[in-house]
Amino acid sequence: MIPRYLRDPNLEVLWRELHRRMSSGRPVASIRLRGLTEPQQHAIAEALGLDELPSATASLGVAMLESRIGDLRAVVTELVGPLGDAAGDRARKAADREALWQWFEGHELLAARPALREWAGQVRAAGIVDSVDRTRSLLEAALRVLAVLPVDGVALPVLADRCFGDPHRLDKGRLPGMVLKAIAVETGAADPVGAEDRRRLWESAGVVRDQLSSQVLAAGIRPGGDGALAVALRALAGAGHAAAVTLAQVRAVEVLAVRDARTVSVVENPSVVQAALAAFGPSTPPLVCVSGWPSAAAIRLLDLLGRSGSPLRYHGDFDPAGIRIAAMVMERFGARPWRMGATDYLAAPVDGVGFAAEAVCETPWDPALAVAMRRRLAAVSEEQQIEALLADLA
Repeated sequence: MIPRYLRDPNLEVLWRELHRRMSSGRPVASIRLRGLTEPQQHAIAEALGLDELPSATASLGVAMLESRIGDLRAVVTELVGPLGDAAGDRARKAADREALWQWFEGHELLAARPALREWAGQVRAAGIVDSVDRTRSLLEAALRVLAVLPVDGVALPVLADRCFGDPHRLDKGRLPGMVLKAIAVETGAADPVGAEDRRRLWESAGVVRDQLSSQVLAAGIRPGGDGALAVALRALAGAGHAAAVTLAQVRAVEVLAVRDARTVSVVENPSVVQAALAAFGPSTPPLVCVSGWPSAAAIRLLDLLGRSGSPLRYHGDFDPAGIRIAAMVMERFGARPWRMGATDYLAAPVDGVGFAAEAVCETPWDPALAVAMRRRLAAVSEEQQIEALLADLA
């Protein structure tokens, strides 16, 4: 039971300062009171049995207070409220934050798509959004979307409904911004600054508004069947021409199997297709050109070919953007690397274009490639390897 005299309102300044300091979670040797009024000075002197009044600014030792009053924690708890543990709270919050980032940076999606690790670093540098729980929920939602990207040409509401059962979940707010930033990092694009930039980024992930503007270049592909696309591809291949296939055309079919399940060679640049047609004409082996980051039409075509039993192999530029594309095509479609190893890179002459070491993402199919590129810091374009690629095709 606390004595009545300790409940004097003029002592409240003492109890509150004690409560504040003792709630820090750290040892407290003394407290300092400032701006004491005369009634407060008298109340403190009487409560502590002091021979003289404390000054307006007074330092009081905790050991002395305990010797005069008794159990300070019990008194302060009853008069002010439960004591906190600010240091412990900070330590627990720091541990919660670190656990969050360890979970995020160790996520299987970041391991499968190494270009996203740069995005993960940016997210961590930006810090917690409101709380650890809120941040984790936001990251889980973003990763859920990224896990299904790129898609083969769907509208944004369809994507949102597919991921969350809510067609408006990706309309606005932090979530679409976070996803678009990840797409920008993975594709090597700049951060979006307006509606047109956002549209282009979504389209680079296969989220489109129409099915005609998205196209992919194909040559030498002779699928079976009597569907319009199969007939057109066979006719163009027989004439030694390439086909510009639209998203609408590849979305109209469910099967597109290359005869004899021949390997389909996937390249980054149209110049390779042009050189192959010039060299082989109607005998050009199956080729698909993604023309940079794969469009929705390219994604759909590669998915169709892969699901129909055609093995895929990929070759592209040895530069940061080309490595990102290679990583995506191999992870997304199970393509195998085609002259995309460290030995291939080091054996080729550079084209004079340099890049920053940190721009090169990991290369899981050959970890030594990323190491070599970060040391050499010079690009090798696909055009410089056309002769070797044609020799393989022959």
